[in-house]
Formats: sequence, structure tokens, C-alpha cells
Amino acid sequence: MRRTQMSDGRYVGITIGPIYDTLLEASSPAAMWFASSMFSDMTRQLCNEIDEQILSAEHYIGKMYSPYYDRNEAKKVGAVGKYHDRIIFYTTMPEEPLLGKLEEITIRVKHNIGQIVYEAIGEGDKKDDFFQSYLQVHYMFLDESEVNGNIIKEISPYLDEMELMRTYPNASSYNPLRILFAGDTNGSNRFVRESKFFKGREADETLGENGKNLSSIETIAKCGEETAGNMKKRKYYAFVAADGDSMGKTLEKLVQDPSNPADKTLEKFSQACLRYTEHAAQLINEFSGMTIYAGGDDLLFLAPLENKEGKSIFELCYDIQKCFRNTINKEINHDKKEELKTGVPTLSFGIAMQYYKFPLYEALAKARSLLDDAKKTAGIRKDSMSVQLTKHSGQTVKFELSNEERGLVKAFIEEPYNDTKTINSIVFAINTYRPVFETLQTLAQQEKINRETFIGAWLNLFDNINQTQYSPYVRDIADNHYKYIIKGIREAFDKWDELMCNTQISESEFKAEWKKIAEQNDLIKEYLNERCLVPENGTSDIQWEIEYAKYEEKWKKQNNHSTIKDNRLHLLEAVLRYKKFLSEEGSY
Repeated sequence: MRRTQMSDGRYVGITIGPIYDTLLEASSPAAMWFASSMFSDMTRQLCNEIDEQILSAEHYIGKMYSPYYDRNEAKKVGAVGKYHDRIIFYTTMPEEPLLGKLEEITIRVKHNIGQIVYEAIGEGDKKDDFFQSYLQVHYMFLDESEVNGNIIKEISPYLDEMELMRTYPNASSYNPLRILFAGDTNGSNRFVRESKFFKGREADETLGENGKNLSSIETIAKCGEETAGNMKKRKYYAFVAADGDSMGKTLEKLVQDPSNPADKTLEKFSQACLRYTEHAAQLINEFSGMTIYAGGDDLLFLAPLENKEGKSIFELCYDIQKCFRNTINKEINHDKKEELKTGVPTLSFGIAMQYYKFPLYEALAKARSLLDDAKKTAGIRKDSMSVQLTKHSGQTVKFELSNEERGLVKAFIEEPYNDTKTINSIVFAINTYRPVFETLQTLAQQEKINRETFIGAWLNLFDNINQTQYSPYVRDIADNHYKYIIKGIREAFDKWDELMCNTQISESEFKAEWKKIAEQNDLIKEYLNERCLVPENGTSDIQWEIEYAKYEEKWKKQNNHSTIKDNRLHLLEAVLRYKKFLSEEGSY
């Protein structure tokens, strides 16, 4: 515990774990669900006790900042754990009684969690020495006078450091969690289903009737169907890790006075995070996926590569992105001027696709690693996704793209042409004549050739008698490659720059001109529609302004970054290879 000199009031930060290490012990989706639910319930119990014993104590002022906590709502235990691994609150209770209360609460909650596990595996008479050591609860006090901005942001570095203060039972010692995760001869998920975490859940679509949605990896890959034909893609699943970008900038704008009961700024933010995870879990469930962890701006889930309707995992991620942006922005009610400077929060994704018989912990580790990559994509850093398909043979397909390149993936993957021999032929040609394709790309980027010339050059490279039959498909690929990869929305940004440099027009004229440009550009319009920046009743000036003030600066950074000028031929190739995989038949 870290102490500082105390004044009348103090903030308390608590970190709970070890979540990630426990997830790595799990060998099935149900076991991972249990591990996540266990820590979520641990946070919920701690919040309950802190509220009753500290925040509601007579003669003292107290307020919970994170997670969002409501006494009545906390009584409802849903299928997906919605309480994340950190607690932050304010109290005027003096240090000595506060410390005593926290120690009592921690011991009691650890005991409660341990008993649930022991009862599930039929060892209810066990002592809870293991869980008192294994479950990590660290807390710190920060003097009110030391906080000058957002408490969530300012206290987080201290909590990060404390998470390194881990103590574990001896590796060879008795571990009831491993017994629970392994199950018995009656089923690997039997102990999970016997636990109070499972039986105590409210009826919820996420779990399904009698927990039927606690699916195996194979069932998730098949979208819950008994049979899924002979398509290779139904033997693979996606493990997705998502995390909010630049949340520190968002938190910097959220300053709250603890002495003012009417100030609900941080409570609104915490509530927005809670609502986002609830909505995201619903989207995942509708996709036939399974949410493992949903806390704050963090999300971890399993899903098929495509749902029953043929919707891709990428489309699901874009839906989650929209949900995040809309929920967070609606609840926190940014000051518009500040929003012009920093934009709105975004998400990045790490998507690990693996054969269903590969170890689950490998996919988890890979998804987290890919998420780190996504936050560094092409110099953009954040608002991106990094994808890797690891085939049963060991071959991999990896690509990285910004979330605004949605149109690219959608255009290529949802293209109805699915002849694998043709796709393979095109990929082969790209590799064989790579210098030629790269030269064409460079010339197009430098605007030395136009769109039709670029497409015509592509068609000339596929003009032998065996290739002419799929010329329309080659034309579509070349057109989409030009539209989404080479040009993108560069033209619109160039016009934005022209307007920014024009000192002769007024602010209202600027807005009107930009709105006209954006409305006339199909790519821009599509992009904004995807991000819900074009409401049904029309587009507000401030929405256009906010979005493009953000991306104007981003675009300048891109143009000055060497990696941005790299050709994106490898992205086209990787996406085509992935499409070929989706169209293939076979056992794996």
C-alpha cells in the first residue's frame, strides 16, 4: 500500500488480479468465462462492502467513481461480468479506521470467492489459505490536495505499479482452480455449471437456457450449428481483444469536484463504460460469439469468422466500434471546443484466428500481442486492427489496417466471386510481377496515371486466354485497390487543407464548403455513415467539424511518416489470401 500525507479527504485506488494469468490457466471457453466472472464478482462484492462500510458511514462523505455502482443494479448478476479490475472512490474517513475496514473487507471477500470454488468442486470444507494468497487486492491512498485533474487518470500509474506486486502460492501446491477448469469424466464444464457464479446468474441470452451457450470452441466456430458443411472456415474461430485508444486524453477533460454532490462527471463516464460493455456483449451474442471479459474500455471475446448470415468478424468489430463511440460520447457530453482538438474516443482490435484444436491460451496471447500491434499500425498508432490467421498447416496470413479502411475489407471479402483457383492465380501474379504492380501503385499515388489507366494496366497483366474469363473480377480488385488503398480519402483531405489555408473565407463559408465537399465524395460519405456521424435527420456542422479537425492533424502526421508511403500491395495480397481461405473446402 502507498500512503501520502492526509488532509480532510482522500482518494482510494484498488487493483484486483491476477486476471490474465488466471485466464491462461483455462483450457475451455467455459473456464475462461468462469475466471472472468469470478474477478468481476470479486469487484462487485468489494464495491458492495465499501459502499456499506465506508461510503455510507455516518459523519463522513464518500463517493464511488469507478466502476459505476448502483446498489439496486449491483444485486442483478448478469451472464457477463461487467465490473472491471479497478475500484476508485473518495472518502473523508480517517486513515486508520479506513485501512482497518479495507483489510477486513478484503479478507471476507476473498473467503467468499474461495468458498464458491470449493463448493463447485465438492470440497466445501477446505480452508481458504490458497485464495487469501492467490487473489491479489492492492490499495493506495492519495491525498485530495495532490489531485489536480481527473482522479481516474492520475491514480492509474500508481495502480499500474502495484499490479507488479504479485504473490503466488507455490507452483506445486494444491490449486482448486485447476481442478475446476479441468472438470471431470462427466464433462469439462461440469464444475463451472455447478458453481454459484453460473447458477446465480439471471436469465440471459448470453448463457442461454441451462447454459447451452457456454459453448466449446468447435461449436463457436460452427456458429452453434451441429453441422456446418465442409468449409474450412467453420473449423476456425477468432479470439478478439479490444481496447480504447487515447483514453487518457478523454479523461483529462473530465474533472470533478468531490465536495459537490451534484457533479456527476466521472460517474457518467463510468456508467458509459458499463453500458458500452453491455451493448458490446449483446452484439457478440447475436453474432454467435461468446464474451469472456468486458470491463471499462477492455473487451475480450470468442467468435466465428462469419456468422450464419455471412457477416464477417470485421463487420462485428466495426459494430462494436460504433457502439463504443456512440455510448461514450453520448454519456460524457464533451465540451465541443475541446472535442475539436482531440476528437472522440476510438477502439483498436487484435484478432487472432486459429484452428479449433489449437490451445486456447495461444490464441489469447496472440490476440493481446496483435492488439499491441494495432496501436502502432503504419504510423497511425491506434484506431486500427491487426489480424492474423494461423492455419492448421502452420501457414499464416497477417495484415494490419486502420478502422477507416473498412470499405477495403468489405469490398474484397464480400465480393460474390469465390473461385479459389482464380483468387490463387491473382495472388500468384501479384507475387510474380510485384515490381510491376508496385510501380503502377507508385504512379497512381503520385497522380501520374488516373483511375482508368491504373485499372487498364491491371487488366493487361491478366490478358491470356485462360484469364480473360475472370476479367470482371480483376477489374473490381483493381478498382477497389485504387479507391481504398491508393487514393483513400486523400483527395478530401487535400481539399480540407486548401480550405484551412484560405484566410479569405468566413467560418460559416468554410463549414458550408467543407460539408459540400464531403457530401459529394462517396468514400467520405460512406465513412461517416459507418461511424454514425450522419444522423437520419441530417448532418450537423459540429459533427463534420469535429471529425475532420481530428483527422486533418492525423493526415499531416501520416504524410510525414515514412511508413505511410510504403505501398499497400501486401495488404491487398493478404486480404485476397484470406478470402481464398474463406472459400476453401476441406477438413482444415
